[in-house]
Amino acid sequence: MTTQREQTALFLKKASADEKVLETLLRAKNTAPEMLGFLCQQAAEKYLKAVLTHFEITFPRTHNLRFLADLLTDHNHPLPNECLEIDSWTPYGTVYRYDDVPDDLQFYSLAAHGRLKALQKWAVELITGTA
Repeated sequence: MTTQREQTALFLKKASADEKVLETLLRAKNTAPEMLGFLCQQAAEKYLKAVLTHFEITFPRTHNLRFLADLLTDHNHPLPNECLEIDSWTPYGTVYRYDDVPDDLQFYSLAAHGRLKALQKWAVELITGTA
C-alpha cells in the first residue's frame, strides 16, 4: 500500500515528466496546440493532486481542474493569482482528446507554460514547507 508521502512524491514525479515532454514539444515546430494543452492539463492535475494528497484532502477521480482548485481553496490553500485560469485547460484533458478543437480556440502555449511553472513552484513550496 502506498503511503501519503509516496503518493505525493509520485504525483510530483509524474507532473514533472509531463512538463518535460511539454517543454520538448514547445521547441518542436508544428506541434498541435491541443497536445500542448493536454500536457498542461495533465501536469496541472497532478500538481493539484499532489497538494491535496499532502494535506490529506480526499478527492474523487476527476480531471476537472476547477473542482480540484476549489477543493484546495475550501481547505485554505488557494491557487496563486497567476494560476487562476488553469481551469480553461480541463477540456484539453477531456473533450479535446477525442473531439475536434473549435477553429476559433486559441491556446497560448508560452503563457500556459509560465502558469504551469508558477503552479509547480506553488505546489512544491506548500509540500516542502518553503512557502
